[in-house]
Amino acid sequence: MEKNINKYQNLLKKRGLKPLTIKNYLWHIDKFLLSLGKQKINTANLKKYQERLLRSRQNVGSLNLHFIIINDYLEFLQVKFKFALLSYQAPAVKVLSQKQLTAFLAADSDQTSLIGRRDKAMLEILYYSGLKVSQLIKLKRHDIDTIKQEIFINGQSIHLDPLTWADLEKYLAWRHDNSPWLFINFDRAQKNPVVNHLSVRSVERIIDKYARRLRPPLIITPQILRHTLAHQIKRQGGLGRDVQSGLHLQNPRATQKYWQKL
Repeated sequence: MEKNINKYQNLLKKRGLKPLTIKNYLWHIDKFLLSLGKQKINTANLKKYQERLLRSRQNVGSLNLHFIIINDYLEFLQVKFKFALLSYQAPAVKVLSQKQLTAFLAADSDQTSLIGRRDKAMLEILYYSGLKVSQLIKLKRHDIDTIKQEIFINGQSIHLDPLTWADLEKYLAWRHDNSPWLFINFDRAQKNPVVNHLSVRSVERIIDKYARRLRPPLIITPQILRHTLAHQIKRQGGLGRDVQSGLHLQNPRATQKYWQKL
């Protein structure tokens, strides 16, 4: 059993989860395994475990969080059982569903053009990094660590997953300018000799362009993307401090209130 836990812990690390999130996952799994004791992990015992938890009258959100984590662990063990989540109130903030988010991040962009490659890399980094648009547009090339595949901002490092890093590399490989900015505004008419970074409004327009290409079209804003990331962190077992870290928030008290709305 300990061997399985170690393998699962390594899997969580490979997913890029924060150490505190991993600690939270392992706490729930330990609680689950202790409750089962020497019983085998089979359908009958798992149903009994679920019934015990439902009788405990715990908070619906807490139960769902526990079930989400245990379901993930059972999938890792290749156990064909899944705890059904309880219905509970939708988030008070607008978020994208997993299907909508996947479709948006996979939205077609012209990969034969520099603008298309820029858009693909920018949208992925905007979402996965948790940065605000005002922070994203101020990134410079020297903020990128090509060895560790990380972005540095305000003394913090943000690790990029391999697919996002690959899209960033493709975009930078097509750049033949001397601008220090990471995401630049291409002047098609070449009227302006100074290559500047994108504006906040430009990024909002790019997000809207790809959101409207979806079927059905969606209304997506930078704030909706941040809400979605925060919601995903919570659904994956993250606590208020994980949301604070993932979105680079400053006020712990305000973060906790925000976490409760997700």
